[in-house]
Amino acid sequence: MSELSQRHGNDSSVPTGTEAELGSVLVADDAGTIVATRPRRRVLRWMAGGVLFAAGVGFVTIPLPYYVYSPGQATATEPLITVSGHDSFDPEGHILFTTVTQSEATPFLLTRAWLDDFRDVRKREDVIPAGDEEKERKINQQLMDESKRTALVVAFDVLGHPLEVSGQGAFIDALSDDLPARNFVKQGDVIVSIDGQQVGTVEDVTNLLANRQAAEEVRVGLRSSTNDQAYEVTIPLGSNPQDTSRGYLGVALSTFREKVDLPFDIEFDSGEVLGPSAGLAWTLGLVDRLTPGDLSGGRIVAVTGTIDAAGDVGPIGGIAQKVLGAKSEGATIFLYPNETSAKDVSELRKAAGDSIELYPVGSIQDAIKVLAPQGLGEFTISEEK
Repeated sequence: MSELSQRHGNDSSVPTGTEAELGSVLVADDAGTIVATRPRRRVLRWMAGGVLFAAGVGFVTIPLPYYVYSPGQATATEPLITVSGHDSFDPEGHILFTTVTQSEATPFLLTRAWLDDFRDVRKREDVIPAGDEEKERKINQQLMDESKRTALVVAFDVLGHPLEVSGQGAFIDALSDDLPARNFVKQGDVIVSIDGQQVGTVEDVTNLLANRQAAEEVRVGLRSSTNDQAYEVTIPLGSNPQDTSRGYLGVALSTFREKVDLPFDIEFDSGEVLGPSAGLAWTLGLVDRLTPGDLSGGRIVAVTGTIDAAGDVGPIGGIAQKVLGAKSEGATIFLYPNETSAKDVSELRKAAGDSIELYPVGSIQDAIKVLAPQGLGEFTISEEK
């Protein structure tokens, strides 16, 4: 009789105590000795747990070909603007620039975005058209740098002390969707000539195209801002929205590698923030730092919008996410571009609610009138300290 039958006779019950674990399966090993194996159900439970754990990890980590845009931070500009060699002022209120957080989508982030009206989802190819993240980052860094230099020019114009500006071409910030130029040039390229005449600044482009007619063709010399590759294209001009008989290139421009002759040193610290949409905020923040009084009137004012050398404010993306970030920082006023689409304005108002006042502006002068209808404090160029 086997060891098992000798000890337990015809009793087929499972041993207890140290002899075997409850729920074990008894089998004979190669030597004929009865041993207790790990319970099958316990193994299955462990396997199921492992599968669920792996699925959970994948749910929050597996990258998908989308990006999720969510509310970002709103940051005061004045502490990030350093003025050396001239009087500057520390206002009680603040001008904030606003941001959107861009995250590579995972199943978790995508699900969360679908359940939240104020999180947007975009395809990867729409966010990074060339499929080159490093190139896209360089373009957006260039846009931020240009926005700060343009802010210098516009702020000094507003304060009555125009600056001398030079550059190495006209950087293409954005392209109109419905005009021919979009088929010939790319965002991030630099216009260096028009019909063989050199272009150094945005003003050069404006002057060279001033008398051109709609549908007239122009030869445009370009260079990539990332690898200096040069090429030339012939572009038929579109129609100017204000005068359809006049030619219109249909690109948003800023002066590339702009050099500004400053009477004293000014530095902007944008940290890791990229893109052009802080241009208006930088301009207002610098005006606030250089003039006595308080441009914000002691309030927390959030701002978004690009700025060009003429002081005009341009549209941006993610406006609903930006106002939510502004609200979280206690802003009571939000300035935004008056060219914002009706759909985006509707989303902006929904996100803003009743806790923040909304003001559309088309220029730096519009923004100043909203904040300081009584006018700015006096600014004069003082002797270097």
